[in-house]
Amino acid sequence: MTEIGMKAAQQGDPISFGVGRQVGKLLEISLTYREAMESLEYGYRCKKERFVQFYNGREPIDLFRAVNEKELLAYYLQTMHPFKELGENEQLDLLQTLQTYYEMHCHLGGTAKRLFVHRNTVIYRLNKCTQLIGRNLNSADESLRFRIAFIIKPLLQL
Repeated sequence: MTEIGMKAAQQGDPISFGVGRQVGKLLEISLTYREAMESLEYGYRCKKERFVQFYNGREPIDLFRAVNEKELLAYYLQTMHPFKELGENEQLDLLQTLQTYYEMHCHLGGTAKRLFVHRNTVIYRLNKCTQLIGRNLNSADESLRFRIAFIIKPLLQL
């Protein structure tokens, strides 16, 4: 750790690290350094604090960075359109529940535990989402549609 890193740690400032792949040749050090820097930048883009981010090649979000921002915004707004008429708090609750549900691989109990709500609350919110979009949330197409929207949201800075 550098002297600056040591001072930051002593002062309680958040410290984060990016880690590149292990290399076997001295000439590959610059490659692993670039990977470490990419990993660190990725962690910051994901709004993480105090993290160690390992390099793991390209992430899905990197694919969407290549797409025109207007197109990404249009996709996001189209996907989230059914929720726009709701109040801000209800919209936030439903979308947070839906995102967590997909992150938990559609497991109700895990979703409830992560959100610190009762399982029936998760069921109620997911049923409300289903009514709003008029399609099955568990279908592969809908799951992919919303997962993509949740991935691109940070790129749009909404």
